[in-house]
Amino acid sequence: MIIENQCSCIVMLCSLREGDQKTCHRYWPKFQGSTEKYGSFNVTQQSFESLGDYSARKLAVSLAERDDPAEPPHVVTQFHFTRWTEKDPPQSTTALLEVVREVNSIQMASGNKPIVVMCK
Repeated sequence: MIIENQCSCIVMLCSLREGDQKTCHRYWPKFQGSTEKYGSFNVTQQSFESLGDYSARKLAVSLAERDDPAEPPHVVTQFHFTRWTEKDPPQSTTALLEVVREVNSIQMASGNKPIVVMCK
């Protein structure tokens, strides 16, 4: 979906775990600069920045078996709210408004490509 629709951003509104319960699968490598295969896709974490209530990552996504190996991967920016749980939403809207501004900027620069918003 990300490559097919050339999505510009992913906004993830949940943590990977809440207490003992897994709420979402990690679909990106743990470390900046590393690449992992997820099904038929390779994902490289190009950058990572922790910004308080959320993190921002640049992810390069490509088909593992590409027809043209010289074709560059699709780069998408992920905003991951790490302190937004089902029972404890953020107390302030500041971080959410920052992400909205960042997403709008990236989306406009991409030519209005789709945005993926995911939650539990």
